[in-house]
Amino acid sequence: MVPAMHPIVFIALLHGGGSVGAPQETSLLLGQARELLISGHPAKAEILLKRARALDSTQSEVDRLRAQCRAALGQWVPPEGGSDWILGDDRLTVAVREKPDSLFALAQSLLGKEDIALAARIAWALSQSNAASPAHLKLSQELRSRQDALIAFHADLARKAQGRGDLEEVAAQWRLAWSARPEDAALRDQVQRAEDVRRSAIADLRSILAKALASKDESSAYEIASKARVAFSATAPFQRVYDSLRVFRMAARNARLDRINAMADQGMEQEAMDAMEALVESDAMDPSLELAQSMLQSRLQKRRRRAQVAELVRVCESAVAGGDILRSSEALADLRKLGADGPELDRLPARIDSLRATRKALDAFDETMAQARAALRSGDASAARAQLQKAAVLQPSSAVVKGLLASLAASRQAVVAGSAKGLTNPVAASSGTADLAPEELRRSKELLLAGVAAYRAGEYDRAIQSWKQVLEIDTGCVQARKYLANVGLKQTRLK
Repeated sequence: MVPAMHPIVFIALLHGGGSVGAPQETSLLLGQARELLISGHPAKAEILLKRARALDSTQSEVDRLRAQCRAALGQWVPPEGGSDWILGDDRLTVAVREKPDSLFALAQSLLGKEDIALAARIAWALSQSNAASPAHLKLSQELRSRQDALIAFHADLARKAQGRGDLEEVAAQWRLAWSARPEDAALRDQVQRAEDVRRSAIADLRSILAKALASKDESSAYEIASKARVAFSATAPFQRVYDSLRVFRMAARNARLDRINAMADQGMEQEAMDAMEALVESDAMDPSLELAQSMLQSRLQKRRRRAQVAELVRVCESAVAGGDILRSSEALADLRKLGADGPELDRLPARIDSLRATRKALDAFDETMAQARAALRSGDASAARAQLQKAAVLQPSSAVVKGLLASLAASRQAVVAGSAKGLTNPVAASSGTADLAPEELRRSKELLLAGVAAYRAGEYDRAIQSWKQVLEIDTGCVQARKYLANVGLKQTRLK
């Protein structure tokens, strides 16, 4: 884009001076010419420089800039030449014919200063003259190769810039390629095409960007400005719009992140993850959004893990309280798989071990009581007493064990008392019946003790049945009748 002409310069060109002084006007013209020359408009800069020379013919800067303009337009100008050299290519022809050695030295000097274009033009003119020497030809070939290398280098950079969409760099690289060989019409045309594409693209982007901003489509405007600032890094308005939209987008993005975090705090995990995914997709080039998404995932995973640990601790404690060793052990194993730690987990193994020991003692007690009941049913009072004593060690506070041991002790005392009176049938002694057979006597005693054991265990129906069977064998058994009467009263009270 051609830089806007300064208003004072514009007035001076139209009115030929006016109130603006000549030195000041010349200075303004030189400044504007420099801008035009830098932006790739040497012909327009030449117009301003002619005006500046008419105002002040003593300005050496004017001659220097005019030489640069003519060189950019493909014309030859010696670097140390004054205004007299700016007459055309015929001066170079005369110089080649009259001062070949001086021009050869000048070409070598320019080569040392990396002014390849002008050095190559002089060397080529020398190589085409009648007085051309091998040194002239060699220098011309060397400079031609240097020109080709420079042109190829900058052309390659221009094509790479084209590939990434940096049109500013494309135009700059083609200008550099052209400056290596200003007389090359193809390169001049390439520079012109690059400038045309650049100007057209800038105009189109500005128009599209203005429409997006007018319609308050910040998302589209941001995308356009983002691409434009890359393609035209030297065009300040694109960067300013991008910076402003960036601030707006950051504020909007932070507001969305706050809403996502609020959803996560409220337990809306899936909604929070979906919203975060949409936010990341809205600006895939922003690495901070991917980091925020990763942090949200980690946060939700930690929360789920804490919830799992809390639930497993609750299940384990409930199982321990209910005496369920298997379920509590499984919950503890799951906690260890999760890598849980803390005082709750430290206490659980000890509680499970305590429950396991208690369960083992209960199992041993139940087994001992079962053996004691079996001995009572078989009438083996000695074996029953031994098992009941073991049970008393396992559960000293068991009322059933204490009652059964007391019953066995009472029965034994009755047998001892009956023996002391000369009676052979202790049951008959309690019933007054002496004509029971030994087998009936043994069976009556067994049923009587079995009823007592059942009564102590709370199995009242079984106790009643046993004592009734005693009365069927020995109808006069006072102890059986007494037991039946007592259990009948207890059942009546329970009702």
